[in-house]
Amino acid sequence: MVWLVFFGEARTRLHAHDATAAMRVSLALLTVGTIFTWQLAGPFASFLEVTLPFHSLHAVGTADVVGEILVAPLTWVALGIISLGLLAWLRRDQLAFLADRFDWLAVAASKSFGFEWINAQVIGVTQAVANALRVTQPGHLSWNLVGIIGGLVAVLILLTWGA
Repeated sequence: MVWLVFFGEARTRLHAHDATAAMRVSLALLTVGTIFTWQLAGPFASFLEVTLPFHSLHAVGTADVVGEILVAPLTWVALGIISLGLLAWLRRDQLAFLADRFDWLAVAASKSFGFEWINAQVIGVTQAVANALRVTQPGHLSWNLVGIIGGLVAVLILLTWGA
């Protein structure tokens, strides 16, 4: 995404435009909710502990949740990667020589790292299986019920036989 946004060619044909007022209000509300809902972790856990007494819930306070997040190793890995990215961005002029060395990565990224091909194969197999199974689905409700009840009977027989 960084390559596309900062180093890719202009895509004026995609008709980019500023967000409308309705979109800005919606995003502002989501932003406020995102910033402040973590503070509800403790009170919400206490609420669940009281309202669901038979589930043995243990309420954890907001400070405990924040403490667990701060000591988690993956939090520090993520912060390290973000810091490395920011440092690389700040020093991008000095790191320009690396762009030629990683040109192969840009080519692979432009080809979606092969995931588009994998998606096409999965879609092709799914459509082939769906076409092959189409004969089993005539669209008549009575045959659908026979299939559902038959499957249920088969499962019940297997469960009874296995027990």
